[in-house]
Amino acid sequence: MTQETKKQLISRLKSLVWRVGMFALLMGTEFVAQNVGLFSLPTWSVALVSYNLSEVTKYLNTVNQK
Repeated sequence: MTQETKKQLISRLKSLVWRVGMFALLMGTEFVAQNVGLFSLPTWSVALVSYNLSEVTKYLNTVNQK
């Protein structure tokens, strides 16, 4: 495996972990909120919002690194 391939693989894994982390964060928030009664989001919207949240935070993270 070349250095370039390793670098790309690590970058993709970091991206995957970031997205899964954002999804887990929002799912945890939704779980707590449902039990407290603050939100009543349908399951599909939680997935949609978590994806968008991961994209926004990923963008902000890359902007701050420049």
